[in-house]
Amino acid sequence: MRWFIMLILMLGCSTLKSKRGKEIHKDVPKSAFEVFNNFQCNRCHKLPPTDFTDYGKDILSKGYGCISLQTLAKQHKLSGEARRIFVESGCVECHDINGNGFGKANLNEFGLKVQDKDLGCVGTFKRLLGED
Repeated sequence: MRWFIMLILMLGCSTLKSKRGKEIHKDVPKSAFEVFNNFQCNRCHKLPPTDFTDYGKDILSKGYGCISLQTLAKQHKLSGEARRIFVESGCVECHDINGNGFGKANLNEFGLKVQDKDLGCVGTFKRLLGED
């Protein structure tokens, strides 16, 4: 009977984990362009990625650039508008919103897979700039 209860609890936990959105994308991206377009980088950045959209300029003027948002997440200080922008900008697809992710980049499990292909934030921008 105890094993049955344990099995039910384990199944319930795995269902909850998938519903929380930890792994939004099923397939790891294959190129920097795929990351740029599908991970909402193009919401703030233009190509080449050193230029910004009007929305990106507005967000940057408020101090909510990619690195500053990630720093706030790591420090467990991501709230209000910063938290909303972190979610809307797609950062949560690879980075843990509560700062409990893996390593310096605060990555979730999917983010680790993307980073392994060197298609994380920095790797993608280097490839798009031809520095790869």
